[in-house]
Amino acid sequence: MGKAPQDPSMEHYIQLGSIDVTRVVAKDMQSGKVYTIFHIGYISYATGFLVEWGFFLHLIKPLASQVSYMTGPPLATPRGIMQGRSLCSVHFIVMSTEHPWSEKSEQYYRMKRDLS
Repeated sequence: MGKAPQDPSMEHYIQLGSIDVTRVVAKDMQSGKVYTIFHIGYISYATGFLVEWGFFLHLIKPLASQVSYMTGPPLATPRGIMQGRSLCSVHFIVMSTEHPWSEKSEQYYRMKRDLS
């Protein structure tokens, strides 16, 4: 999900089909197929322009106002950061696959602590 104009002629970067994904999720919500949204990574690709953030937030408002809308950051840090969150009886773990996650890595230790 994200923001992409129908006519990309004024955009320097777009996510093709992202508005369509939002529409499909909204339709699935109306039919009772969606109870929560877990949105991981770069959220809106707003590229630093406040108006683009406003557009994106307006786009997801019908979704986020009806069901749990959880986000996971893109983990764009030098070390990567593992994080865990619980929603009802489900525990979600978000970790960076671009950073070390072997048994001796910081992410591994964070995950081990999170699951204990």
